[in-house]
Amino acid sequence: MKFILLGINGSIGKTTLKVFETIKNKWEIVGFSIGDDAKNVDELINKYHPLAISFKNEKDYYLYKSLYPNIKFFFGFESYLKLLDLEYDCLINALSGFNGLEPTLKCLENNKTVLLANKESLVVGGDLIKKTLKTSGKLIPIDSEHVAVLKCLENESKDNVDSIYITASGGPFFDYSDENLKNVSVNEALNHPTWKMGKRITIDSSTMVNKCFELIECYYLFNEYTSNYKVLVDRKSLIHGFVVFKDGRIKQCKYAPTMENPIKYSLDLVFNNEVDLSDVYLIDKIDQSLLSVKQRYETILNLSNKVIINKGSYGAVLNAIDEELVNYFLNNKIKFIDITEIIVKIMNTCVNKKCLNLKDLKECDINARKAVKYLIEGRINEN
Repeated sequence: MKFILLGINGSIGKTTLKVFETIKNKWEIVGFSIGDDAKNVDELINKYHPLAISFKNEKDYYLYKSLYPNIKFFFGFESYLKLLDLEYDCLINALSGFNGLEPTLKCLENNKTVLLANKESLVVGGDLIKKTLKTSGKLIPIDSEHVAVLKCLENESKDNVDSIYITASGGPFFDYSDENLKNVSVNEALNHPTWKMGKRITIDSSTMVNKCFELIECYYLFNEYTSNYKVLVDRKSLIHGFVVFKDGRIKQCKYAPTMENPIKYSLDLVFNNEVDLSDVYLIDKIDQSLLSVKQRYETILNLSNKVIINKGSYGAVLNAIDEELVNYFLNNKIKFIDITEIIVKIMNTCVNKKCLNLKDLKECDINARKAVKYLIEGRINEN
């Protein structure tokens, strides 16, 4: 089976390569995209023998093009889309941000399978993806929480699901007071207590924006089962999700906080292998160690309902402003508490627009980023 891996040097990409080594089925990585860090390209080429590689940087493109004349190389913004012209069976989309939406859609439109780690695809373009899936393609999530739910739903009737729970770690600041949050540094925010992830998702975890996104994902992945999605906090990140059934049973999925487990499950589905459900347990009641979400996070989590109910441009706007604000924070231009404050402010004042296609979503994405830049640069100039 032939795979394309977008984001090969990210945390998901690296873990996926580790999991591939444990897969006994025949597989081949025919193409991959790589970001700023391209130091290991020689190693990747010699190990996986790809037909094509997409670079972010022009200098990497010219260097490796001269070294490997038999490989197709691309570079620049959205150059990874050219990889999808290869002959392949499955796309592993481990990109971060809005840029992951177009390859997801293109792959599905070409009737391929997508293993999706790019949650922004569903947050921004969930309706377009669901519409496409009615006629072509297949989508399998890689997120630990959604894989946990999928495992709990194995061999279950859609009519018997009462509610779906996903869990949050609470991030590094779960026990902080509102006053303490005012002085949070970038390094502190990147020091997640249980997970090792990319920078943006780590920050999103600490603000609970990530869980807001995952609730939106729940809607697009599981709305045929139930519309009742909830969040509880597991500070150890061992319980990833559970399902309450109408017949009174509760299934819980529990494993160590590593992405190897959900990636292995998703790949087993692709290869039609027997899936491992040894980490799914029937329980009598919801684990008492799980905590309720603190009140200060409820406003952010409730934005998921705004996106789900109203659809339109809200998902694109939510993702764009968060993506921009996280970058401003990582560059020490705003405070940690500014992220959620500005997100809520813009989401409560922006006008929802109909988005019938990818072009509409791109326009909303650009305009939302401009609004954030205007707001932040104005603040900086005032100081």
